Amino acid sequence: MAGQKFSKKCEICGINIHMVHTHEGWIAFDNFGKHYCSFPNQKEWSLNTLNHPFTCKTTCWWCGYDEVFYHTNGNGDSVLLEEPFGIPWIVHSCWENNKEDRTNRLNLFEKRLRNLGYNGEDTNFNERFFPKTKINLELIAEDYRVLDKAIQKICDFLSKLQIHYIGPLPYKKNNQFIRKLQFDESVFNHISFELQKIDLPPSISIIIKGKK
Repeated sequence: MAGQKFSKKCEICGINIHMVHTHEGWIAFDNFGKHYCSFPNQKEWSLNTLNHPFTCKTTCWWCGYDEVFYHTNGNGDSVLLEEPFGIPWIVHSCWENNKEDRTNRLNLFEKRLRNLGYNGEDTNFNERFFPKTKINLELIAEDYRVLDKAIQKICDFLSKLQIHYIGPLPYKKNNQFIRKLQFDESVFNHISFELQKIDLPPSISIIIKGKK
C-alpha cells in the first residue's frame, strides 16, 4: 500500500535509509533525497565494460561550474573533456588535478546515469536528462551558534573538494535560525553521499528543496 515505510541499512554502502512505498513501488531515500545505491529492474552495465564509445554532456564533478563532456571508448578508459569534437582533445583541468578521487566520482556518475534511465547501450546521452535544477540545502536549529559551527564545517568540506555553491544565506523563520546553501542538481547528486559523512549535532534539522 502506498505510504508504507520502514528504515534499514543500505546493503551496498551501509548507511541508514528509509524505504517508502509509492505508486512506482518501493523507493529508497536517505537524509539528502533519493538514495542512489540500487536501481532495480535495469540491465546490468558498467562504464568500464560498455564495449562501445559513450559521450555525455554534464557538469564538472569537482568545480561544479564548467560545462564538460564525459567520454569513454568503453574499454575501461574515462575522461572529462572541454569539447567532444575530436583532435585536439582538450582534457578538463579538474580531471588532471583529482586523480585520486576519479574512481569515486565515476562510481557516483554511473549511479546518476542509472537513475536517469541510461540503458548502457546508447553512444550518447541527451542533455535534456540533466535539467537545470537548483537544490537548496537548508540547516535549521534554535541555537544560531551551533548552526553556524555546523555550516562552517560543511563549507570547509566543500572548499576542500573545490565544489561550487551559493551561500550560506542566513535567515530566521518561526523562531528558528536557517542557513541555506544552493547547488546545481548534478553537483549535489555527486556529493550527497560525502555530505552524510559529516558529523552534525542532533539538534540540527536538514531539509532538501529542489526548484527549476
